Amino acid sequence: MDQDKLDANENVVKGSAAKSNKRVIKLKLKYVVTVIAIIGVLTGVMYFLTVGQAGQALSIVASGDNVSVFYTLTLTNGTVLQSNFGGRPFSFVVGGNSTIKGFNNAVIGMSVGETKTVTLPPSEAYGYANQSEAILVPIIKIEETANVSNLRVGEQVSPGGGYLYTVTALNSTTATLTQHLLARPSEIEKLLNVSNLSIGEEFNYGRDTYNITALNSTAAILYAYPTLAGDTLVFKIEVASINS
Repeated sequence: MDQDKLDANENVVKGSAAKSNKRVIKLKLKYVVTVIAIIGVLTGVMYFLTVGQAGQALSIVASGDNVSVFYTLTLTNGTVLQSNFGGRPFSFVVGGNSTIKGFNNAVIGMSVGETKTVTLPPSEAYGYANQSEAILVPIIKIEETANVSNLRVGEQVSPGGGYLYTVTALNSTTATLTQHLLARPSEIEKLLNVSNLSIGEEFNYGRDTYNITALNSTAAILYAYPTLAGDTLVFKIEVASINS
């Protein structure tokens, strides 16, 4: 009888030990699972900080990229001139000639989704009004295309294409020319629905302003410059996409 009690007690002790071992095993498993989960989270964070940031670095605007942007153009007094937010983005090649210098420079270094506001002086935008752009052309080329010889400073030549050029400087090989537009007064009056043009008169057409610098019964000489020339411009820009 005493032996039976001993056996029973031994079984109880063994059962308690087994239950205790199971609890220890469960705690160990729970600990291992927790450690694995923590390692997984840390691995994800490290991946984002390394590979993710490296991928983001590849999405920075650089010269030569084809980018699409949203922008709002305003004057310094707050007048809104243009905006494509809520519409289709404007696409262009960074560093090309399709946008003004300051706009090109502003987007370089931006990333997709980034927004920036920049203020551009006239020198970074459309230049200054009544400031002609001079071009250098070999004298021999001018004489051939305009069928003239012995060019002189102040002389006007018309090689065709609807443009008139004034020689503003001259040396033995090249001439500096200022470009004007040559048009019939009747064409201007019909286009703008005006009459009785006069020298010094200005009118806007498209993005440019035209000034009549000379006029007779058959021809008008026009100097053209951007309408926004001389203005300081404020651009709010958001990069929509980048194609390197």
